[in-house]
Amino acid sequence: MSNPTLAGKVVIVTGAAGAIGAATCLLMAARGARIAAVDRPGCDFTDLARQIAPECFIGVKADVTGEPAVKLYVERSVAAFGGRIDIFFNNAGIVGPAAPLVAFLASDDAAYINGSVHSVDGALNALRAT
Repeated sequence: MSNPTLAGKVVIVTGAAGAIGAATCLLMAARGARIAAVDRPGCDFTDLARQIAPECFIGVKADVTGEPAVKLYVERSVAAFGGRIDIFFNNAGIVGPAAPLVAFLASDDAAYINGSVHSVDGALNALRAT
C-alpha cells in the first residue's frame, strides 16, 4: 500500500488524548497534516505536542457533547490553520465493557448508553459548526 500524503490538510481528532486518538494524530502528522487534537478538560497533550511540530499542532480541551464547546474547538482550529477543516476524525467516546448493543439498551447503566449517544451527537455538532 502506498503512503498517501495529507500535506497541508487540517484534521480535527476528538478523543486525541487516548491511545487511538493519539496514534491517529501522530500518523496523520507524519503524513503532513496539521492537527487539532481535542479531548475533555483534564486531559494531557504534553507528550503528543512534543512529537508534532508546533506549527502543525494545537491541543484543545473541550467536551464534544456540548455544542458551544464544539463551536469553540472548530473556531480555534479554523483560526490556527488558515480557515478550513479538511478531515474530522470523530473518535471521542467512553470505555465500557464489551457487550452486544441490545445488552446496553436493556441495562440500567446509562453512562455507557449516554456516552455512545454523546459521541454521535458530538460528531454532528462538529459538522454543524463548519
